[in-house]
Amino acid sequence: MPKIFYVNGCSHTAGAEMEYVKSKGTDYDKQHSFAKHIHSRLFSDSEYINEAYSGNSNESMALDTINSLSKILEHTPASDIFVLIGLTDPNRYHFDVPKDWDLYLDRIRFFTGLNIDIPYNCPNGFPFAKDLWTGINAIATTQEQEYRVLAKDYSLLVNFLESKNIDYRMLHVLWSYSKKSIPTRYNKILEHYFNNPKILNKQDWSVTMFEWMKNQGYKNNEEGRTGHYREEAHKVWAEHLIENGFNL
Repeated sequence: MPKIFYVNGCSHTAGAEMEYVKSKGTDYDKQHSFAKHIHSRLFSDSEYINEAYSGNSNESMALDTINSLSKILEHTPASDIFVLIGLTDPNRYHFDVPKDWDLYLDRIRFFTGLNIDIPYNCPNGFPFAKDLWTGINAIATTQEQEYRVLAKDYSLLVNFLESKNIDYRMLHVLWSYSKKSIPTRYNKILEHYFNNPKILNKQDWSVTMFEWMKNQGYKNNEEGRTGHYREEAHKVWAEHLIENGFNL
């Protein structure tokens, strides 16, 4: 069986809007994303699997990664698997819905700060959707909640990867955390996070993927783009990661 280079994340890790404006992670997008460029440079002898998708939450990428890798481990040894995770905004929530709703991945996605009337986030028929969305908005924008979500999703994924002896790297595409702001009861979990050399670019907001590309002069809103960068920016970002901390 071939070695595996497994990737998960949100739209930025999926290379969204690479193929066309408002594309949400097509095969073309994923084949031209920064993850693919890293694969081509460092893991060309491995099969490239990119399960990132637009709007993904950290919780969903953790659960999906665990489910997918559990299946891969049935036929591939852990030593032949490498995982790359693009961590996203902690203020995203997903809820599973019936398959006959015909929604992408059978999920409804809630993003705090967006209008409840947007069908993409909450189609008609979701029970008590406005109440739920209002409640999520009330708690998700607090600093306490941001760190709680990080502690939960980080420990869930890292415990699985390390218990299976799977090598990995995680990086931040949209969010940054501060050591000075850690709530006391999450101190030990987040102490592990800040001391973990496999978690890249966690110094401050300027080194997140989104801000770093912007600071290099790349544009994410040309031609009607909704906050995503072109392939040139992805290539430069991939090289930056390889040269600054990938530590293979």
